Amino acid sequence: MVLGKKTNSEGFLSKFFKKEEKTKPVQTQGQRKFSNFFEEKRGIVKEIIVRSPLEKKLLEPRPEKPSEENPKTPSFAGLKKPEKESKKESRLLLLTIQGEEYAKNIHYLAGYLSEKYPRVLYVSLNELYPALLASLEEAKVDIKKFYFIDAITSTAEPSVQKKDNCTFVVSPNALVELSLAISSAIEEQKPRVVIFDSISTLMIYENQKTVLKFVHSLIGKIRAASIDAFFTALESDSKNPVIGDFGMFVDEFMSLDKFRMYKIELGPEPMQKKGPSKK
Repeated sequence: MVLGKKTNSEGFLSKFFKKEEKTKPVQTQGQRKFSNFFEEKRGIVKEIIVRSPLEKKLLEPRPEKPSEENPKTPSFAGLKKPEKESKKESRLLLLTIQGEEYAKNIHYLAGYLSEKYPRVLYVSLNELYPALLASLEEAKVDIKKFYFIDAITSTAEPSVQKKDNCTFVVSPNALVELSLAISSAIEEQKPRVVIFDSISTLMIYENQKTVLKFVHSLIGKIRAASIDAFFTALESDSKNPVIGDFGMFVDEFMSLDKFRMYKIELGPEPMQKKGPSKK
């Protein structure tokens, strides 16, 4: 066999194992235009990719400003919650007074409270308005601090004239009218303390169950308004079941003499007990 020459068998087999050469397909004019366009786009993409860092920073998309129609929600993380105004707790007392000196002692109580409170609501079921006014003036009590609700004068003088500092109720047993008058006075006159004179008189006109129901409702109004109140009763009625039950609704239940002895501090601030002074 001569080297460099193919035998017949090799030439024959080469026909089967010879790799076929891939011929490049002929492009039409439209395909060539599309190919050229695609090559141009590829070049643009490559050019963007290799831009400098400064160019990249300049080409970064800027954040959109919030529109006026849909502004960015403000953050309240640094804001403090407003503190709630603390309401003063009401202080309610039931004072028993001896019958012999009842009028004198109730006038003393009115004068004492007028020195401690800027505004006083006096609910009277015992004394007629003209007589009560004269007695307080005689005791040198500042009448300008008072607003009165009188439920007894109309029983003696049905045609009593209206007063600027007094609301007249037809009778002590007109409890609905009395309740409305007290509510209106608390809202309009803004008293800081109420004197209710008296539970003993109310028990003369109404039964025990009605008296307790009325007083319980009245106490709810007084506590809701954050004001103090003094209810009075005859000392002889202190053993009455109504007075005993009523004592559960108030903060203190004592005689007026004991009240004087302990010198309970009153006024807009919470009351504090003080023992007898030591000499």
